[in-house]
Amino acid sequence: IPFLQVNKRKVILTEESDLSYTSDFLNNVQEINLSPFTDTNLNEYLTKNFYYLYPVEELRKLILLFADLSPGSIEGFVKDIHLFGMVNYKTGYPKLETSEAGIQLLKSSHNEIYEARLKILSVSELQFVQLMSLFEFPIQVGILKNLMQYTDFDENQMLTDLERKNILQHYQANGEPVLNSSGMKKYIYSTIKNVSEMHGN
Repeated sequence: IPFLQVNKRKVILTEESDLSYTSDFLNNVQEINLSPFTDTNLNEYLTKNFYYLYPVEELRKLILLFADLSPGSIEGFVKDIHLFGMVNYKTGYPKLETSEAGIQLLKSSHNEIYEARLKILSVSELQFVQLMSLFEFPIQVGILKNLMQYTDFDENQMLTDLERKNILQHYQANGEPVLNSSGMKKYIYSTIKNVSEMHGN
């Protein structure tokens, strides 16, 4: 790659935010982070990529409940639904059939993704997102920081890092941070060891 750069060639290099970056040794790098889909992005993706007889609305609900909303994870989620036999074509057109066993398989397959993401968080980042998961609605950054045990950090840098690590949706200054999916929020909540104590705070 350095040889190509010296010869004024542009190179697109993709890296997983869950893993250590191999591009750190490169110079003249422009970093572009791919954000998770918003509801509008998800609807557009499903409309453009699925046949009109496909049960898109049921699929959308499952994605919002259990999937990480990054494009690659949604593709993997759709593959899992077919792999686990949750799409039935016996009637001549696709129909989603969700069973408790199928739902558990979906949860377990994506919990591994969430677990890997949380492992790379700092202590303060983990506590911050755990606090976020306690609330049913977005909470202001200042309120979350006041509830934390660890307060010696730059909240703006933390929010930028959490977005880069694919934990938060795109954050705008003076807004409330939002976890990137309902599935991730539920998983983060399940990792809290002292839920009653944190609720008491």
